[in-house]
Amino acid sequence: MISNLTRMGDFAQRGTTMKDYEVIEQIEIFHELYWGLLADFHRATDNKVFLSSSPLSIFQNKLAEICHDLLSPKYSTMDDMLRVRGVYEFARDYIKALEKAGTRYYDNLTTLRFNFNMEAVEAAGTTTEALLAPMREYAREKGISEPEYGFFTLPTDRNSYCIIIDWVIEYSHNNKEFPHYFKSIISTIDDEVEDCLPALMELDD
Repeated sequence: MISNLTRMGDFAQRGTTMKDYEVIEQIEIFHELYWGLLADFHRATDNKVFLSSSPLSIFQNKLAEICHDLLSPKYSTMDDMLRVRGVYEFARDYIKALEKAGTRYYDNLTTLRFNFNMEAVEAAGTTTEALLAPMREYAREKGISEPEYGFFTLPTDRNSYCIIIDWVIEYSHNNKEFPHYFKSIISTIDDEVEDCLPALMELDD
């Protein structure tokens, strides 16, 4: 599986003017990779059945949907493949965190920083305070601190990454306009930095 992803390593630099057979090749690779993600997810969650409204169920269903739709006309260009790759990398890292949740503690704080798109916020007639209110309420319940405005940190416990990403996935799924109020949503885990926003928006397309 890793070798398949390695074969794709430079396609982002090659532009989107590729021939159809190259798109087909990428579709075949991603179809295999997404089946692998679903298998990894079931293993990481011990094949548990989740309520349809739970974040893990939403996450699992989106992976299955992409895997199915890869063979349809919905995915037919290299731009489509770039989006699929972004979701794949997000999902791969999330599932790895699920797998490790019971066996290790992170060395450094897990953090989440919300960077607002002020034009979108003002156009909607809302405020950053209103948008942060649900996260702050959740933070109080889970022992999450906000040392800077819109910047949340968790203890270095084994569930940090899963807790914070679960909330973002569930809230965004129930409030589909929510991701559009941000320029980026930056997470850090063990000093690894990632913008979750593109994959988050793709999950709810």
